[in-house]
Amino acid sequence: MNKDCPTQDNLSKFLSGEISANERDTFELHLAECADCRSNLALMFSEKADVENFVAPNSLKEKAKNLPEKSKGNSASFFSFDWLKTNRLQVGFASILLSCFALAGIYFLQNQTSQSSEDVLRNGTSNKTSIQLLFPEDNKSLSSEKVEFRWSQLPNVKNYTLILSDEKGDIIKEISSDKTNIETSISELGLAKNKRCFWHVKAKFMDGTISESESRKILVVAN
Repeated sequence: MNKDCPTQDNLSKFLSGEISANERDTFELHLAECADCRSNLALMFSEKADVENFVAPNSLKEKAKNLPEKSKGNSASFFSFDWLKTNRLQVGFASILLSCFALAGIYFLQNQTSQSSEDVLRNGTSNKTSIQLLFPEDNKSLSSEKVEFRWSQLPNVKNYTLILSDEKGDIIKEISSDKTNIETSISELGLAKNKRCFWHVKAKFMDGTISESESRKILVVAN
């Protein structure tokens, strides 16, 4: 109880009906807002009558209904987690959605990081560091013993590596060069006649990073 609360004597007079109509209105308004006084009044009343049979005056009920909610009371209700308890289904659903978005973001970032440049370039994805194969064309038939491979030049490249592989993906030959072309022969490459093989070029940059071109097919038909 605080200094604005009525005394025990005044509460007793309120119960006994020994106060004026104006005083009763003031008491009822105070009781509607003060839990301590209501508890004290109920305790005093229980000493005189069965508290279960106590019925609050209609005027008190109406005034209590019309009282505006205090911001302090609303704040206390929020921080006591009443809002969270009554909305636990919405909160749980929101948490699940946030978790799904987080997992999807992590998966996307990991997938982007782990994807090698070889996969990107071999699928024909072009970017500023991709190597463009110039000759031989895709599905080109090599009818001469001599053969030349050419590709585009990239800046800041330390060296290029020409890589030939069979249909199983096993490497047949690798030749490194600081130029953008290599002249060689079918026999030197060890390519089998009437067999398809694949060629692509790998570039190693000055900073140690690597970029690989797409693959092209060639068919050896030379005598």
